[in-house]
Amino acid sequence: LEDGRSLSYDRLLIATGARATPPPYPGHDLQGVVYLDTYDGTNDLIARSKRAKCAVVVGGGITALELSEGLAHRGVETHYFLRRGRLWSQVFNDDESRLLEKTMRAHHVHIHYNTEVAEILGDRRGRVRGVRLNDGPNFQCDLVGVAIGVKPLLDVVQNTPIQTDRAILVNEFLESSAPGVYAAGDCAQV
Repeated sequence: LEDGRSLSYDRLLIATGARATPPPYPGHDLQGVVYLDTYDGTNDLIARSKRAKCAVVVGGGITALELSEGLAHRGVETHYFLRRGRLWSQVFNDDESRLLEKTMRAHHVHIHYNTEVAEILGDRRGRVRGVRLNDGPNFQCDLVGVAIGVKPLLDVVQNTPIQTDRAILVNEFLESSAPGVYAAGDCAQV
């Protein structure tokens, strides 16, 4: 432990989770760029949504959907930007995607297909004022929700015999390469 003590165990479960991947373009560090990956981050998102008028959500998975639905539910004009031509294209077929789209639009989420952000724009105070799109135009907003992926938290297993790839490698029983040590959740990779 941090204080130097050691604890014995019969079985150990590592469930350290993951953190949101920041976007790869400029402006990811501006005030008003929010993630849904920690308790503090969620509280920040809720607080900012009380003052926000317009939000852009970037991402293609369940977290981006949750961000979009949550912001729209809180009365924020919400624009969901997708790089591809349909919702959850790797999971849903065309009919399923259209059904999800219909539901999201009924909840006042504006969906923009084949739309990619190139930069998050800020004002002089370091706050989000909009995004610049890959095809050139700027889109004004005061909040950007990012859900483009996660990075597993693996610090606890660095310099140990536990094997990792993108996350802690586990078998079908969630056991790692170290006997009696298991991993679950976003830090595990089957």
